[in-house]
Amino acid sequence: MEKQTTIKSCYGQSSLFNPIFAKQNSEISMKYIVLMLSFMCSMLLAKENTTYLKVDGMKCSYSCSGKVSNIVQNMKGVKKVDVDFEKGIATVKYDDKKTAVKDIVDGLNNKTFYQATELDLEKNKKELSKI
Repeated sequence: MEKQTTIKSCYGQSSLFNPIFAKQNSEISMKYIVLMLSFMCSMLLAKENTTYLKVDGMKCSYSCSGKVSNIVQNMKGVKKVDVDFEKGIATVKYDDKKTAVKDIVDGLNNKTFYQATELDLEKNKKELSKI
């Protein structure tokens, strides 16, 4: 008499080992691996942009810079915000496929009493060198 091997599926049900079932599992596993690799490649190739905003009107380091940070961080496409209160500059990392610098500046100007403008790196090299 031939010995049959039983395995438990992920749902806790026993089934006889079957080469067709094994083939289906390997196909599913291969599809999963391909999907994961394509997802990881897209994450690696995603372009991240950085812009610098001059924020005028902040009067305190805690709540003013915190407010700027919270408002900008909650905008679609913004990945990270760092606000330097002493220099009055916000460094914003964002996805240019989801938002534009103009949208970030407009959103900050409309939701606060601060005046935000984009720093042009070429025109403001002197100002950025002070930073």
